[in-house]
Amino acid sequence: MKRIEFASPGVSVESTLNNGCYGYMSGTSMATPHVSGLAAKLWQGTAQETRDYLRTVIKDIYSTGYDTATGYGLPIAEAVPECSSDADCFSGEICCDSKCIIPSCSYDTDCDDNNACTTDSCNYAGTCDAYCIYEDVTACQNDDGCCPAGCDYTDDNDCASTVCGNGICELGEDCFSCLSDCACLGRNCERACCGDGIEQEMDSKKCQVY
Repeated sequence: MKRIEFASPGVSVESTLNNGCYGYMSGTSMATPHVSGLAAKLWQGTAQETRDYLRTVIKDIYSTGYDTATGYGLPIAEAVPECSSDADCFSGEICCDSKCIIPSCSYDTDCDDNNACTTDSCNYAGTCDAYCIYEDVTACQNDDGCCPAGCDYTDDNDCASTVCGNGICELGEDCFSCLSDCACLGRNCERACCGDGIEQEMDSKKCQVY
C-alpha cells in the first residue's frame, strides 16, 4: 500500500480552537479531516471498498498518476443531489433552493451562546430562512446571572458591590457589564473576557487578579 494515497487542503485552513474560538492552522491535522469526512460521506460498506471508490473520484493535481507528494490526487465529492421537497432529504435536513441543508437553527436552544446577558432565540425556526437573534438583557433582575449596564447590587443581586470605571476588574464585573475595567480580546470578546470566571490564555497576562 502506498504511504500517501490522497491529497487535500492543509495550508491556512480555518478551524475551531479552544473556548469557542476560530483560527488558521496548517499541517496534516488540517488535511486529514477533509478526506476522513469525504470517506464517511461516500462510505461504501468497508474501508477497502471506500478507498477504491475514492480513487474513482480523483482529480490529479501534480504529476500524472500516483506520486509521493499528492498520492493519487484530490478526491472530489459528487454534486449534492437536487431535491423537490423535504422528503427527498435525510433526517434533520430540509429542501432549500433544490438543495438539502440543515437549517441554521430549529429551536431557541440552538442559539444559546452561554452568555447570561443575552436573550437568544431562533427566528423562522427550522426553515430555510432560520437565523439566531441575540438581544442584550437590559432589565435589572435578580438571579438571572446577568448584571446589565446601569444596574448595581441594590436592585440586582447578580451585581457585586463594585465600582465600574475604577480600572480594576472586580468580582461581579466582566467585559460585558464593565468593559472599561475588564479587558477583552477578539471581536465581541469571543476569545477571552476578564472576569467571566473562565480561565483563559490571556487572563494571567492582562486581567487584574481580584
